[in-house]
Amino acid sequence: MYLKIYLPTKSDQIIDYLVKRVSKALGGCTIIPNCVGFWINPENQVLKDEITIIESYSAYSDKITDFLPELRLILWKLKSSLKQDAIAYCLDNNIYFL
Repeated sequence: MYLKIYLPTKSDQIIDYLVKRVSKALGGCTIIPNCVGFWINPENQVLKDEITIIESYSAYSDKITDFLPELRLILWKLKSSLKQDAIAYCLDNNIYFL
C-alpha cells in the first residue's frame, strides 16, 4: 500500500514532526522537498504554493489503515494552523482532501 501526503509548508519543524509520526507508524518514509503546487481560486486566478511531499510504502496495508485516524487528525490540525483550505493525501490511486 502506498501513502503520499501533500504538505503545504517548508517548515522544518512541521515536516520533522510529521516524518517522525509516519516513520514510527509505518517504518519509514521519503521526503520530496521543494515541490510546487498550482490551484485555481474562485476568481480563476492561478495560485502557486511550495509544498513538501512525504511518501511511504508498506507491504502491510493494515499498518496504513491503523494509522489513518491519527494521520487525519494531524492533518486537520496542520490545515488549521497553516491556514489552508485543504490538505491532501493519497492512498494508492485515491486522493483525499481534508
